[in-house]
Amino acid sequence: YVRRFYHVENDSGIPTHARLAAGGVAGLVAQSFSYPLDILRRRMQVGNPQLRSLSIWQAFKHIQATEGTRRGLYKGLSMNWIKGPIAVATSFTVNDELKKYIRRYIPPASQ
Repeated sequence: YVRRFYHVENDSGIPTHARLAAGGVAGLVAQSFSYPLDILRRRMQVGNPQLRSLSIWQAFKHIQATEGTRRGLYKGLSMNWIKGPIAVATSFTVNDELKKYIRRYIPPASQ
């Protein structure tokens, strides 16, 4: 989608600000979908001893029944919405820029 929007043929033509934006959106979506699993992991490791003996699905249902979906499974997500997209956007952009630099200035190894 980004390549079509900027009318470029390969990834090296995508501007840095577009890379940052795409990485930020990817981080936001990833945090939103994986956060309940992170809550489950944390609660099963250090939380209520009753949750340690349950399966993941049973622990999920228990947290949802006792605390609700929003307050139980998404508690604290707002801070991760700030932290996650910044970290992912930075990582994606640095990775892409280093890749571009390496391809431009370091010749491929001879076969």
